[in-house]
Amino acid sequence: VKVFDSQVAAADPEGALERAAKTDGTGRYEVAHLKPGLKRVWVTKPGFASAGRHNHTLENARPETRIDFTLFPGHVIAGVVLASDTGAGIPAAVVTFKPTRLGPAAAKFDPARDIPLEAEELRKRIAAAGGSPEAAKVQAGSMTREEAEIMRSRRMADEAARRAGADPAHAGDGDVKRDPSMIDDIPPAQREWQKKQQEMAVAHQNLASTTVVYRTKADGTFRADGLAEGFYQITVHAPGYAPPPIQSAETGAENVVFNMLLNGRISGHVIDDETEKPIVGGFTVGIGVGADARSAPYHLKKHFGPPKWTDGAFTYGDLRPGRYVLIAEAPGYAGGRSEETTLAQSEQRDSVVIRLIKGATVKGRVIDAQGKPVADAVVTTGSGAPAGPEQIFIGMIDSALRKDSKSARTRADGTFELANLFDGRYVLKVTHPDFGPYASDAFDVPRAGEVTRPDVTLARGGSIVGRVLTNNGPDDKAKVSVLPAAGGGFGSMREAATDGDGRYEIHGLAPGEYRVVLAQQGGNVNLGALLQLAQQKAAAVGGGAPGMPAPKTYVLAEGQRIVVDFP
Repeated sequence: VKVFDSQVAAADPEGALERAAKTDGTGRYEVAHLKPGLKRVWVTKPGFASAGRHNHTLENARPETRIDFTLFPGHVIAGVVLASDTGAGIPAAVVTFKPTRLGPAAAKFDPARDIPLEAEELRKRIAAAGGSPEAAKVQAGSMTREEAEIMRSRRMADEAARRAGADPAHAGDGDVKRDPSMIDDIPPAQREWQKKQQEMAVAHQNLASTTVVYRTKADGTFRADGLAEGFYQITVHAPGYAPPPIQSAETGAENVVFNMLLNGRISGHVIDDETEKPIVGGFTVGIGVGADARSAPYHLKKHFGPPKWTDGAFTYGDLRPGRYVLIAEAPGYAGGRSEETTLAQSEQRDSVVIRLIKGATVKGRVIDAQGKPVADAVVTTGSGAPAGPEQIFIGMIDSALRKDSKSARTRADGTFELANLFDGRYVLKVTHPDFGPYASDAFDVPRAGEVTRPDVTLARGGSIVGRVLTNNGPDDKAKVSVLPAAGGGFGSMREAATDGDGRYEIHGLAPGEYRVVLAQQGGNVNLGALLQLAQQKAAAVGGGAPGMPAPKTYVLAEGQRIVVDFP
């Protein structure tokens, strides 16, 4: 009995094994010293189908949990995973079996086999069928339960017609209802057979979510011998190969074959754009999103460097057919990108060169209204896309997708330096806890060199503070939200949680008009307050829901402190 910790990420498809134990002679087991949390319990024994329980929560309050399992006889599905180009077996491929129907196939009702009739009774039934196809089925033992009931219904209809003096040849043409007493005609042995079939179906329902994972051997073969009887969907995954089509198989199948196509690969070198020399230190190569991408999402980056990779060499594999732009990044460089490359299935592209550029540097200084330097202000580059009313949405998307922004903190003398910037159009955004936020006008940055910006003057920030009280005293689980009355979206919203005395403080607000709402009370979201914020945002652009009250606002001057309490 193995217990896997489902809350810990694991590279192994089975998960992170926490502890295991073996059953004793009575089938009992105990897995002790488990941490609280979400678990997966898995039971295996040669000759039996694996069984498990997914997403089981262990709680501190319950020191002991009992989970019983019923193991069914194990069944087999076997086959091989082959590489399409060479025909060789693929080792260590992950083969996953997901049940779509568990239990034996729909059983045939066989009167001659499943119901122990006396020979005389069986002879009477065959004679009653009058040599019809039904009689042949009875003799062959292949009649289903439904067919047997239909045969009995016809006999009863014929008997009723004869008693009424009608023509039995047309007695079945009408809507003949089955006699309720017909159930009494079912022998006890047949009822027992039906009961066992129902019990088997119910028992297998507990295995309906059981997904079993196996790995192929060195020759690419697999033999899943811990499967419950039933029908399975089979998927295969192997690094470097495209997933083959899903196959379905019944337990007992021994020749399931998967052919996998090799995915594409791009190889090449990363070099310094100025010196033409390879990057010998560590660097990353990733896939850019979009034709004009300058950086790659983190999950698509792969690291290259000594000792395995030298002289700036890289190989980025496991690529499906499509168009790709590779993005390289290294310390001391703005970055670099390859030309767009189109790959066909299994294509291998070599000798791709990515040139890294050092980029430009932006310098400047941050001061207050009296001309004194402001230390520890955060200076960040943002997109310089147009910010007119019709471009607001485009600007938001551009800022969200841009991954090459840089940030730095001002020194004691208020100076800052942002190095390794790509050429393009930027704005500078400056924040500090004691000052209001600042955003510069857009400016251009060349491919190389230095850009010195005018001094950034920060206005002393205002503060909104207060206290949240309930009938029972201070609310230490509340949140207060502040949003500019002129709009700007929920991205401009500031919020603060209350302390043990129910107090909150929000500093560094630029002069202007604000709406202050209690967004959370006692740990519960205040939907009414959030609707008011949405109403305020709609009103700022000339909309708003008819009949809703106008949100109350507070005007904050430079350096002013406003107290807003919530009784």
